[in-house]
Formats: sequence, C-alpha cells, structure tokens
Amino acid sequence: MQYLTLNNGIKMPILGFGTMNIFDVNECTRVLKDAYEVGYRLFDCAQIYGNEDIVGEALQKAAIPRNEIFITTKIWFTEFEGDNVR
Repeated sequence: MQYLTLNNGIKMPILGFGTMNIFDVNECTRVLKDAYEVGYRLFDCAQIYGNEDIVGEALQKAAIPRNEIFITTKIWFTEFEGDNVR
C-alpha cells in the first residue's frame, strides 16, 4: 500500500474503499468489515451518494476502531459557503 504523509506526520493510504450505491446498513456493515479485514484503512463517501449516515453506522456496527481508519467525503460545489466560494 502506498501512503501520503499529511502535514501532521500521519500517513494516510492513497487507495480507499468506495461506498457508492451501498444503502442497506447490514450490507454496508458486512462489506466495510470485509474491506477492513483485507487491509483497507480509507473509506470514501460522497454527499451525493446519500449514504454517509449508513456508512457511519456500519463502521460502528462493524466495530472498526475509529483511530485506525480515514473517512473521506466529497461535497458538491454549490454546497460550499463562505469566502472560498467562486
């Protein structure tokens, strides 16, 4: 696995497990647990997928230690607010 070193010195994997089209919490729990067991430590979500809550619940149900994983998500550009909007 290749890693990217963040500004705080923590190494984050550059390859993540995608969660698009997983809407059932039991299925999500099973697949995320399987992904964790084979070595995935980054789980990727997106607001547009509509399943961020399910992914969070599934990670808890799978008893995946939060301090051992990264969770990334993406938001649509129109959802940004503040000075950084262009």
